[in-house]
Amino acid sequence: MALSGYGAFLNTMRSNHAVAPTPDALRPSTWRRALREYRALARDRALLLALIVATLFVLIAVTYPLGATLAEAASPEGIRVLSDVLRRPVYHRIILNTLVMGLTTAAI
Repeated sequence: MALSGYGAFLNTMRSNHAVAPTPDALRPSTWRRALREYRALARDRALLLALIVATLFVLIAVTYPLGATLAEAASPEGIRVLSDVLRRPVYHRIILNTLVMGLTTAAI
């Protein structure tokens, strides 16, 4: 049984190692499909509004406080406080426990 379409293309690529196959994300058909989905999203007002609200929530509730905290930590006062905190053994244990919890969660 002869392969057609993408299967035949892959067999051709396997036999010719000089040219690598194009990843699916870079194929024009993938981009066209994504563009059609975004156009459909623009036609559905409720879905578009929900996406805008969710994006604003993430920007306001997550990104802004995180950026403000990092900016404060980079100030001279923030660096002094951070160095004081990192000298205490109790914070070493907290950091270790956090890393262990994160790695355990990732492993599961």
